[in-house]
Amino acid sequence: MAWGAGSIAELGGWVPHPTTKVLLGFNEPNLRHQSNLSAQEACSHWPALLKATRRHGLRLGSPAANHCSPTDNCFMSPTDWFDAFFALPGCGVDTVDFIATHKYGSNASDAIEYVRMLSSRYNRPVWLTEFSVEHFARTRARTKVSHLSCIDYRHLLWRK
Repeated sequence: MAWGAGSIAELGGWVPHPTTKVLLGFNEPNLRHQSNLSAQEACSHWPALLKATRRHGLRLGSPAANHCSPTDNCFMSPTDWFDAFFALPGCGVDTVDFIATHKYGSNASDAIEYVRMLSSRYNRPVWLTEFSVEHFARTRARTKVSHLSCIDYRHLLWRK
């Protein structure tokens, strides 16, 4: 993953592990306490990720916007952030192989609906690269997620 703007300089000399097949975009760019990038800032760095994926024959995942509503930490909803990013020249949805996203504090049904909505909206497979069925702002208790084995939405995911 190119975590944030500070990771860009490293991509020029980066040599992926031989089994690497994918490069993920920026980590939670719509959160102030994560990579904290506006769509315009992320897009200004996007050519470096495109170049790295082409050079190494990798697939490219979108920046992983976090599912949130604007608060002190979240400055833009994920769909607003993705819409702004994909509308910019050189950063269209055609530049990514899949949508990467994170969703915390939900139940399995909410997570499935969120993935479906993103897949439909952007016509791309979705990788839910971070998730939890608890809301960390409300509790620190560990949640057993064995019930997630019932999820079978492989048609929304892209595996190769």
